[in-house]
Amino acid sequence: MMEKVKYYFSKAWAPTVVITMIFFIHYFFFGQENTIIGPFVTLTFLRLRGMGNYKGCMIRNFAVYAVMAVLSFVAMLGAAANVLVNAAALFWIAYFLIDEFWPNNYFPAGMALVFFQIAPVLSVTALVRRVLALAAAFLIVFIFLLILDRRNKLSKVSDAVLQGLDLSRQLYRVILKDRLQAAQISRQLCSVNRRLCNEIYHHNRSQLGRNVRVNRYCIFVAAFQEIISLADCFQETESESTAEEIRRLSEKYVRIYEHIEKKRYSGAQAEKKEDKDYDRINNYSQSCMPLMAEKKLKIRVNHPDMRSFRLRFALRQVCVLTPCLAFGYFSSWPNRYWLTISVFFMMIPLYERTFGRIAQRMKGTLFGLLLCIVLFAVCRTMPLRILMMTVFNFFIYCSGGYTAMVTCITCSALALNFTESNYMVMLLQRMMYTVAGAVIAWAGNTWVFPIRASRQIQYIKDLFHDICIQMEQTSELSKEESVVAMNQLLIRSYLLAGRMEDLNEALPEDKKCADCHAFLKGHLQTIAHLMLAEN
Repeated sequence: MMEKVKYYFSKAWAPTVVITMIFFIHYFFFGQENTIIGPFVTLTFLRLRGMGNYKGCMIRNFAVYAVMAVLSFVAMLGAAANVLVNAAALFWIAYFLIDEFWPNNYFPAGMALVFFQIAPVLSVTALVRRVLALAAAFLIVFIFLLILDRRNKLSKVSDAVLQGLDLSRQLYRVILKDRLQAAQISRQLCSVNRRLCNEIYHHNRSQLGRNVRVNRYCIFVAAFQEIISLADCFQETESESTAEEIRRLSEKYVRIYEHIEKKRYSGAQAEKKEDKDYDRINNYSQSCMPLMAEKKLKIRVNHPDMRSFRLRFALRQVCVLTPCLAFGYFSSWPNRYWLTISVFFMMIPLYERTFGRIAQRMKGTLFGLLLCIVLFAVCRTMPLRILMMTVFNFFIYCSGGYTAMVTCITCSALALNFTESNYMVMLLQRMMYTVAGAVIAWAGNTWVFPIRASRQIQYIKDLFHDICIQMEQTSELSKEESVVAMNQLLIRSYLLAGRMEDLNEALPEDKKCADCHAFLKGHLQTIAHLMLAEN
């Protein structure tokens, strides 16, 4: 029991302190209208906390939120401006800020656009104060990130490579003795490789400069994938030559790692007589990482395609949410923007997950309203309402499921609506807007540029085919350009593989892609082999 309490406390204390500090500082220094900055900036804090290179990402996020503040200000200047600016902002968020590999990162920017119009600023002076409030919130986030993560910005990538090297050496030591243990180690190596790819991807997304140092580690992704493929091959053939090839590759990339890090690998204290290729590998490592290998990778798929979820989702956001924001602008109904919030959070990209999301949102809202009926009768003063908000903010970050999270969000969001003379009417409004939002979100996901998992899987297969063609074309490039191009295609392949598996999981059992695993396994093996052969 105590272990669970410690786990949840360690998980929730930091974001709770961040959002509470933002609330009080903004309430007293920037005005109550700017306290709405807290939720989406804290969400950004949670995402940055797990990144190795958060500083560049912080600057990008601050810039995006500042743009949302300006666009929201312009959107409140008139009817035409409201429709045109919101449509443009929604398209920009859903098409240009997200990609094929991280489909949910439109949430914070979308929240900013909607929240800034819930509490609009109507003068240039107020707009400047809002941007300064954003800067203050990010300063709080930056201080907490410095406190929580003092490690070198390359440590997560380097640690993943070290773990992969250790697993590779373990693999060739046990593969002739214990097939079950070898299979387990191979799965662990695959997991490490995916984590390594994700770290490289996030570094490239957040890096502001032209060079990204972690890109020199891309070659280990290919090496680990080749070792995984050899281990799979051994399970079928039991060839001792395959086991020897795993040993050779493991030792080879230990030397390359030593050259990159300029230090002796702690797990490679074998006698030199075991390292027959030491001199050759060491010489190879001197030239295997040309300077251009650090050039920033363009991993996104940038050509417009009506089959891609980015374009379809962007068009759906424009078609469905623009009228909702216009309703908030034109209507005089109380709490009218709750409709937009409900639609925004329930209209997730994938059709197959719509019904589950709507059901969870509805249940969470209902449970939250029932709790509020009891708590509002007790918490009638401002200090008690603030305490209620803070407690439920803590529970938000402890929540293990979306229903529980929505319950806590509902209680936290309604806690400070203390100016309502009849809170029962306010609670009824919340439920009505949630039901209306559920209907609109369901209709939008069903009929407005729907995104179905089976079609997205086929689209990703086509992207894999394009990757194979582009990989073959790298032979026509210079050595430096070839390394950059292959790095891009390798990381993109791994990220698309993860997305394809996620899409396949969303399908019912009788509609799952039967050859998904075999297809991905073959593709990744081909890409890794081509990259290592070129190097």
